[in-house]
Amino acid sequence: NLSDNQITSIDIGSLASLASTFTVGDNNLTAIIFPPSLTQISGSLGLHNNRLTHVDFGSIASVGGSLSLDRNRLTGLSFARVQRIDGSLSATENMLTSVDFALLTRVNGYVSLRSNRLGALDLTPLGLVDGPLNLSSNNMTSVSLGDLTHVSGTLNLSNNQLTSIDLARLGFVGGDLVLTSSALTQVVFGSLQTVGG
Repeated sequence: NLSDNQITSIDIGSLASLASTFTVGDNNLTAIIFPPSLTQISGSLGLHNNRLTHVDFGSIASVGGSLSLDRNRLTGLSFARVQRIDGSLSATENMLTSVDFALLTRVNGYVSLRSNRLGALDLTPLGLVDGPLNLSSNNMTSVSLGDLTHVSGTLNLSNNQLTSIDLARLGFVGGDLVLTSSALTQVVFGSLQTVGG
């Protein structure tokens, strides 16, 4: 844990394994690059409350805990080779205009991209979110749910600029479906069978 310092840069070298949580929150980092040798983080990865404008996940294929990127200065985010996150994924209160989910198909916790500057978002190939999915308070005029079939918690798309939404393959929402405070004129429920909230 390297939290609550004044770190501006970090060299991870040739680290091949992280068997526990790695936290560099509450510092002054502007960029972090993970080496090709590192393919898995067994615990959580905390990079919140920095000044990050760039994150390179390198060859990381899985994160065994949560991934926190809240309150940075990110404008773009690519998950590169990350295929699954076994905790939650949060990148709230950045300046994101683009997110590339790349190979990420499963998040076993909540996903929050709230309060960014996303104009459009494509969730492909994300298929399962085992918790709430919060995409509220962006500038989105379009969103594609792509391969998403299951959201265990609330799906929140409020406070955007959406005029239409197609829920496509989404079959299950375990909480509420929140579509308030946008400019919707059309909603297509597609494959949706269950809303639990």
